[in-house]
Amino acid sequence: MVRQNVEGTLTVTRLESPDKYIKTRKWTRPDMFLLSEADFKKKFPHHPYKDEDQPASWKNWKLF
Repeated sequence: MVRQNVEGTLTVTRLESPDKYIKTRKWTRPDMFLLSEADFKKKFPHHPYKDEDQPASWKNWKLF
């Protein structure tokens, strides 16, 4: 085991999660969308349309 001193900056950010439950996608994200986002959300309210299920797309809410 090699010990090494390291310098750097660590940023911890709380993410703003979606305001509703979103099911886990069981298929890959489509390349082309046949329904508009409004129609899709009306017919499938708990399924992700684009990338709502990906934490990387959520807004940063609070910096610690």
